[in-house]
Amino acid sequence: MNKISKILIDKFPTSEASVVHFFVEAKKIVEDMSRLEQERFILVTFYRDWLVHTKKAGIPESIKIIMRKLDMAMPSIEYLNNNQVIPIQYLNFVYMIDLRVEIHNLLDNIKLPKDFINDNKRWINFVHFLFNVLVDQPILKPIPSIQHFSFLYTKDQSVIWKIIFNDERKTFNFSYVIHS
Repeated sequence: MNKISKILIDKFPTSEASVVHFFVEAKKIVEDMSRLEQERFILVTFYRDWLVHTKKAGIPESIKIIMRKLDMAMPSIEYLNNNQVIPIQYLNFVYMIDLRVEIHNLLDNIKLPKDFINDNKRWINFVHFLFNVLVDQPILKPIPSIQHFSFLYTKDQSVIWKIIFNDERKTFNFSYVIHS
């Protein structure tokens, strides 16, 4: 726990490397928990696995779990055409709300400061650095129903979440604007 507390001092996050280091150390803490506790921090594991496994021989289980959840959360084309509403569980994932809550709970659980979680500007910097590392680092064929999942930057520096499904949903893009 000493390494993660050192990361969190001062002005964290300061760089892409500091965010990657945070996820690596957080994952070590999660791995020392019981299986039941680990399930509470699946997004920490998901992002750490995605960050450090740029080319995977096999897809880590954490990525499969999150991709299955996304697959189930994304309604059919008919639903989207008729309702124009995206399910809240998908939006909470896209807008990083679920990740923010999960990191808050993890830091609370291990009694470490949550300054960067509670400070919107620092949280936005954290998300920005995270996206910078993951942009153009797609997850390919994580589960049978998803061909591709990735982040892409637009000209105005918004982030596009791109999912290519292997069914009638085809390609789905969702924009996330990072406000500095």
